[in-house]
Amino acid sequence: MLYTKAMATLFLRGKVWWWKRALHGRDIRMSTRTSDEGAAVLQGALFERYTDLVDELGRHPQLRALLTAHLSRTKPGWIYAIRNKETSHIKIGFTTSVRKRYASLQTGNHAHLELLGKRRGTREREGALHNRLTRFRISGEWYQDCEDVRAALSVVI
Repeated sequence: MLYTKAMATLFLRGKVWWWKRALHGRDIRMSTRTSDEGAAVLQGALFERYTDLVDELGRHPQLRALLTAHLSRTKPGWIYAIRNKETSHIKIGFTTSVRKRYASLQTGNHAHLELLGKRRGTREREGALHNRLTRFRISGEWYQDCEDVRAALSVVI
């Protein structure tokens, strides 16, 4: 079933609903990430506001740069925790593909790694977790494997 709201069209692709709108001769599409048609319809107003904003930002490059930076921090993906079995250090990171990120980390690491968990999240949320665990940081995004770190991970992951 197609649902049209002003200038946007809702359509089903596989089991997931998508919104589509033509803007400056290009189709802009957004996955609703849901198979629930009702929930997808409710997202239509947000999609229209988003595409209107994209249109307006085309005329203001500095504002567009600020929004792009914000969206990169709030873009959904996965917050994950991977443990190095040899050192027991835990890496807490963000990615859009946990499988690919795990494979990449394992390729560059001689020790066996294990995925402790993953959960939908944003870079912003990952950053908040890093800030919370600063005193347990070993290097970069690697942390001690201790009760406090595991407790924080159990809430987030």
